[in-house]
Amino acid sequence: AETKHLCCFISVVKAKFGNADGEFCKFPFLFMGTEYNSCTSQGRDDGFLWCSTTYNFDEDSKYGFCPHELLFTLGGNGDGAPCKFPFTFQGEKYDSCTTAGRDDGYRWCATTEDYDRDKFYGFCPETAMSTVGGNADGSPCAFPFTFLGDSYDSCTSSGRSDGKMWCATTKSYDDDRKWGFCPDQGYSLFLVAAHEFGHALGLEHSQDPGALMAPIYTFTKDFRLSHDDVQGIQELYGVPTDKPVPPTQGPVTPMDICREPVIFDAVAQIRGETFFFKDRFLFRSVNFRSKPNGPMLVATYWPDLPAKIDAAYENPVDEKTVFFAGNEMWIYKADELERGYPKRLSSLGLPSDLQQIDAVFNFRKNRKTYLFSGDQFWRYDEDRATMDPGFPKPIAESWNGVPDDIDAAFSLNGIDYSYFFKGNHYFKLEDSSLKIIKLGEITKDWLGC
Repeated sequence: AETKHLCCFISVVKAKFGNADGEFCKFPFLFMGTEYNSCTSQGRDDGFLWCSTTYNFDEDSKYGFCPHELLFTLGGNGDGAPCKFPFTFQGEKYDSCTTAGRDDGYRWCATTEDYDRDKFYGFCPETAMSTVGGNADGSPCAFPFTFLGDSYDSCTSSGRSDGKMWCATTKSYDDDRKWGFCPDQGYSLFLVAAHEFGHALGLEHSQDPGALMAPIYTFTKDFRLSHDDVQGIQELYGVPTDKPVPPTQGPVTPMDICREPVIFDAVAQIRGETFFFKDRFLFRSVNFRSKPNGPMLVATYWPDLPAKIDAAYENPVDEKTVFFAGNEMWIYKADELERGYPKRLSSLGLPSDLQQIDAVFNFRKNRKTYLFSGDQFWRYDEDRATMDPGFPKPIAESWNGVPDDIDAAFSLNGIDYSYFFKGNHYFKLEDSSLKIIKLGEITKDWLGC
């Protein structure tokens, strides 16, 4: 039983080149009397991350390089060649891996200086020091990097009060302000082994980023096979003759939000960005008039969440993000789940028989949080951490023009408007007058289609 729990915390990184090509990194390892728990650029002046494949590098000198796009690429048609920076794509120059031209969120690069001419490319490996959260869309750490004039050769918690480890994704955070959190959950030996076993059975890489056979690894707690994984193995070996157990979740594949209307499960503004949630995926946007980036896996940012959420909002008092799914709620500080969560909705003062929250948002006008379910709503006082008396009330009684059974609701920072989503339409509310002043299409006005 103990071994089962340990499987999800073993760091699995396969080294490339060096004198131990193809062997796995050994963490921790000893180098010049210091232990390292992750890949490092110490001892090198080219910035490449490396690891020892035995515990004591000082004695054994066995090493390899950790995955990086300047060493090699995955998939594509570039035959594993490294990225060529800068490269030209559709007339524009790119100095790093990009998701441009793709709707599945995969980072890629050209393996020659001109993709428009040569059409050679590969996917950027993200199994060593790809980042989570931040503002760099998963780009890997860049070591060494400069922060407040000091140079850093590894992840650091400097500048943070919560102790979270982070890194810059360019050589100078001071100049570029691009960063992300360093992944700390390790790699699931089960997921890595299952992926390789899938190849042994004849499966190719999947275009579904949530699939086991996706070419880029993403840690997912309580992982379940995607519809694409199941369909692929059944095409090779046939459908089971025994009566199958009903699946725990339906098929989910990457979506084109402009090709067909998507009814989002939740919409929220988190750390100044607008997040659109649909099943296991999310889209994110800084400017709501432009097409958001995505799809990306929700598990990349919040790995403990279930496969589908109902509502989300950011608490303005302590800037924590609150998620709702079914009759439970999760609270995160950045990407770290608060101790004791998930909890029942009743812990907020909601009825014990309430099955789900349809939408939730914090109203900028009075800093109260409003929770909607069916044709009713509740009001929560964030400062006092209590539900206000006299609720629930009918939505129609207080929110003139807002329909029942809404899908999502939120306010944008710095403006006098709130928004309610239902189907492919949204209702724009003027906060000062509490009047609906616009009914529009989400696809046209929010998704840049």
